[in-house]
Amino acid sequence: MSEDNNSFEDCGSFVDQLGSPVVFLHEINTLPNFSKIITQVEGIERYDRAISIARPNDVILTKTHPEKSYLKWLQSVNLGTNRIIVLDGNPKETLPERILKNGTKYTIRSHLGNRQKKAVLSPYFGGLLEQQVSTYLDLEMYSFPHVVRKFDSKINFKNACRKIGVPVIDEVIFTVNSKSEQCLIALVEVVRRELLETGKVILRGEYGASASTTYVIEDLTSPLLKELIHHSQPGDRYMVEPFYETQSNPSSVWFISKNKKILHLKTSNQILDEETSHMGNEFPFYFDEQEVKRLSYKVAQHFVSEGYIGPFGLDYIETKDGFFAAECNPRVTGSMYPWELVTRLENRNGRIDAARSENMHMPRKGLAFADLERVWDALLYDGEQTTGVILPFNVGPISDGKISVLGTGSSSRQVETLLDEAKKRLMELQ
Repeated sequence: MSEDNNSFEDCGSFVDQLGSPVVFLHEINTLPNFSKIITQVEGIERYDRAISIARPNDVILTKTHPEKSYLKWLQSVNLGTNRIIVLDGNPKETLPERILKNGTKYTIRSHLGNRQKKAVLSPYFGGLLEQQVSTYLDLEMYSFPHVVRKFDSKINFKNACRKIGVPVIDEVIFTVNSKSEQCLIALVEVVRRELLETGKVILRGEYGASASTTYVIEDLTSPLLKELIHHSQPGDRYMVEPFYETQSNPSSVWFISKNKKILHLKTSNQILDEETSHMGNEFPFYFDEQEVKRLSYKVAQHFVSEGYIGPFGLDYIETKDGFFAAECNPRVTGSMYPWELVTRLENRNGRIDAARSENMHMPRKGLAFADLERVWDALLYDGEQTTGVILPFNVGPISDGKISVLGTGSSSRQVETLLDEAKKRLMELQ
């Protein structure tokens, strides 16, 4: 396999690549540095994104009870599954920990029946806990923890990019050795030098998602520097980089099969809030997709050589000097859920020219999906019309004041108008 051969295929669905049936273990709590993520992302422990992309024979493992009205709506548009297993337990327990102690394997087997031997475990993050679950349930897991852990490190990923010729922004690595004033002074000195480059600096933790360990600094008096030291543990490492203005923020998601086949799922542009926090994704876009694919394929080839299997996502920034790889998510990514839905709809009714996934904030907490159905009635996907409609795909955190939706249209303008109308109607629920 060589770069010149362009040996990859375009394929929109990672779920179909896993096989059937799939047992979804999409627990976000096992991500490295989750303790920092939970303080910044509202309702994250209630995320239920896998429910919308599951097929009828697939099984969902979850800690929270999905809303019945949401499940009913999914069923009415031929999406989702009724094979949902809710595991109660101590609030501090992760989903894998609950599975390992309460006999879940027998409940799963009753759902799978004679399909048990073909079933595959799909984790959100394929770590060591998920590997234990795979062994306990006697289900093959589409992930190798040691490779996942290696490339979940943003530092390891950037070093790999340098090795294979994928451009990255040069960084200085700062290691927190204590919470002392001396450590803060040392950090300030590193930042001071980097500020000379662009007048703005970004500090990114070695591990972390949803910008939970990311800090943008514009002057040395920023309280964020003290906050970083306060919230870090000795040994935590940060990349200190000059902050460049971007022309686009490409995201490209891929899949590597067990037989080392490389599949491109989707490329889109990221929607960022306050410069770094991911709010959604959209297409069409106006950057050079072929160049992003070319760079991503080089990364995928390297992953194959390292033994990686399963889905992964690559984030880039585009500056006036070109594209630079920013980080890798060696797991299922947030954009894979809406793009999976786009693929399902396209398979039913043909091409969708424009779409955007977006996190929306409710006008107040305590709402339910039935409230959204009432105000979004004419906007919701009805199982037939695939453009000019919205599909909620992360309803779990609605009571906390947030929901994720997919909007489709014939153009970016139509999608934007559609989502603006959806937000306007939410105000009726104040």
